[in-house]
Amino acid sequence: MSGSSRSCLSPVRPATCSFLFAASSTFAAGHALDASVAAADRSAAKMFNRLGSLGRRAAVTSFLLLSAMPAAAQTPTQHQTTQHQPTQTLSLSLAMTLAEQNSQALPAQDAAARAASARAVAAGQLPDPVLRLGLDNVPFEGSLDGVLTREPTTARSIGLVQALPRQSKRQARTQLFEREADLALARRALERRRLRREAALAWVQAYVQSQRLQQIEAQRTEAELLREAVDAAFRAARASQTEPFAARLALGRLEDQRLQALAQQQLALASLRRWVGAAADWPLDQAPDWQQSSLDSPQAADWMAQDPELALSQAQQSQAGAAVTIAREDLRADWSVDLRFAQRGPRYDNMASIGLTVPLRWDVEQRQGREVAARLALQQQAEAESEEVKRARDTQVERWRLSWRIGLRRLQTYRQELLPLAAARTQAALAAYRAGSGPLQPVLEARVAEQALRLEQVQIEGQTASDWIQLETLLPPATTQTLEQKKP
Repeated sequence: MSGSSRSCLSPVRPATCSFLFAASSTFAAGHALDASVAAADRSAAKMFNRLGSLGRRAAVTSFLLLSAMPAAAQTPTQHQTTQHQPTQTLSLSLAMTLAEQNSQALPAQDAAARAASARAVAAGQLPDPVLRLGLDNVPFEGSLDGVLTREPTTARSIGLVQALPRQSKRQARTQLFEREADLALARRALERRRLRREAALAWVQAYVQSQRLQQIEAQRTEAELLREAVDAAFRAARASQTEPFAARLALGRLEDQRLQALAQQQLALASLRRWVGAAADWPLDQAPDWQQSSLDSPQAADWMAQDPELALSQAQQSQAGAAVTIAREDLRADWSVDLRFAQRGPRYDNMASIGLTVPLRWDVEQRQGREVAARLALQQQAEAESEEVKRARDTQVERWRLSWRIGLRRLQTYRQELLPLAAARTQAALAAYRAGSGPLQPVLEARVAEQALRLEQVQIEGQTASDWIQLETLLPPATTQTLEQKKP
């Protein structure tokens, strides 16, 4: 409206002002291809024939001023848009929570931890005794009459055999399964971090693609209005023969970009649906503040002690150490006790026996010693891998921090320098055209360059947000500040 008011202050006839307000109404309505626009084009052509050079420039300038208005002025008010939208929105923190609730990976690791804990209890118990039944010293020659009673050495026996592993070995086995339970819990923590990170990255990708689609749709709306103005000027013999084709070509390219952006948005929503289910169809909530990171807080100074990936490597190292302890305990053989009761014939006394058995270790160095050496080598492997993971994580986190901070600086440069300069260039070209000292082509080029910068800003914001997500999901949720509290 302000652009039309300034255009009507110029010394043109009332018919020109009527055309300017008609163009403003057409822009606000957004119906560029219906029958009313066609009738308006025919009326505009007649008025262009009656208008002079100053009137023609004032009309086109009014369109450019209206199309240069902020995108917020071209969209309905918040009260109008929210009347037909569902009240439930999908925020970043809600997406991560739904990813945890919908996943079956966490219950799987819980089951593995419960299994290892149950085996730890069983490993600390003595083995079950072995029942022994037998017939001893039965003669197999001669008559079968009284075969079980005629010989004094023939007996029916019953006995129990009990293995007696040392308490230190049973404790070592218990500790091994306890370390397996710790390993399952560490894997669960790492899987939980992965779920939250992947869901957050999918949400950010959907948010960025939505912002990109909005920018392209705004450009397409302006290109459609420009095509109408150029067509009207051509029919009034005020534009060259190539300008309508150039306007249609620009509109076609923007339509192709819009379809590509729409496809990318649908793909991003499909990826988000893998984590949050039907909630991916909800409108996305506003983005959190990318400029603050939980790793900058004093509580996260020693982040390596809380990193799930480093905790997993430590759990693997502890499990390898428990296996070494068991291998060393196996260097000493376990004893077994054998108790037997033998019933002989009625003329003979019954007998009781007790015995001890122990394996004979003939070649400890080549058998049990080799097992200890193998377990020690596996322990050294776990320690080396743990140190390597620690160094890699330190480097990776530092790269995320650096990339995130550079991204914030670039966004600040775009907001404070590049975009204002591009807008000033557009305004300068527009002012030159209004004054009659410049053609229309520089205005169009300036607008294209400004919109390209806005799309680049959306892309940089997406990369910066991805680096921020990597940093925010580095620590468990209990350590970090809730993402809902980080909204600007």
